[in-house]
Amino acid sequence: MKKLFLLCAAFVMAMNFMSCGNDNEPGGGDEGGDDTKHTYIMTYNLWMPTDFLKFVDVEITFFNPVTEKTATYAIGSNDENMFGAEGYELIDSYLKYVAPLTEFSTDSDFLYYYLIDEVEEGMEYKATLSYTINEEKVAALPDGIYDIAQPKVFTYVVDEKGNIKGKTNFTYTKLPTSKEKAVEYFRKHQSDEPKTFTGTIEISSKNNNK
Repeated sequence: MKKLFLLCAAFVMAMNFMSCGNDNEPGGGDEGGDDTKHTYIMTYNLWMPTDFLKFVDVEITFFNPVTEKTATYAIGSNDENMFGAEGYELIDSYLKYVAPLTEFSTDSDFLYYYLIDEVEEGMEYKATLSYTINEEKVAALPDGIYDIAQPKVFTYVVDEKGNIKGKTNFTYTKLPTSKEKAVEYFRKHQSDEPKTFTGTIEISSKNNNK
């Protein structure tokens, strides 16, 4: 728990990370040929509306451009947490903890995913997301108004000083609707191809978004 808290604090409070540079990274290197690299934080962030998991089970895949490994996670509608794998940490939290870095409301659920690794210019990131209706769970839901919409994947690259160097975000508008309409929505979209989010990392002091 302490480790997870420190990771959370590192991202939210934009703490400084102790690291040295090399000739191939911004601000680094010396004539002695130091091969120590900057350590960057790369984060894959998954956000979904409050009631989304009451209807569907989600599968999301994260690609680590440093290790060139892919990790896939299944998020069941009964799950409260996702599970980590080698080199990864995942924390359940709320948008209020990262409000300075987002433009979204503070009362919505938020999952963010840490990759603390050496990130280099030009690396490509990739995440895919798909879902299926959990029929048993839906059948037990009472009638009422639910907050649903397509979940979105966000990607941030943060340098050792806590500055955001690259950011890709997909805007979201709340979609409160009845249980019946929500089920119609999910039935219509669950057969879609998995949503894929890709991009290339740019590390530049001229591209600071705070």
